Amino acid sequence: MVPDATWEQNWKNIQATAGLARDLGLKLVTFHAGFLPHDEHDPNYPKIRDRIARLADLFANLGLELALETGQEEAPTLARFLEKLKRPNVG
Repeated sequence: MVPDATWEQNWKNIQATAGLARDLGLKLVTFHAGFLPHDEHDPNYPKIRDRIARLADLFANLGLELALETGQEEAPTLARFLEKLKRPNVG
């Protein structure tokens, strides 16, 4: 989600993955979004949030849910991020 240099190709890959998941009849797709900054003022925070929101909307329109692979973030950081994301299909 973070590297700008690969974002456009990543977005194309994400769209293809979403279509494939739908065609396979999957209901849930998991992915690693990268490190979620603890500080909401970090310049990467809104970029990651907006990109994940875009991804979430794409998957929601196809009837798919998303699960974030985590472990680097503390639980309160992840919970705050999900609250601010406001996408019920992401957990």
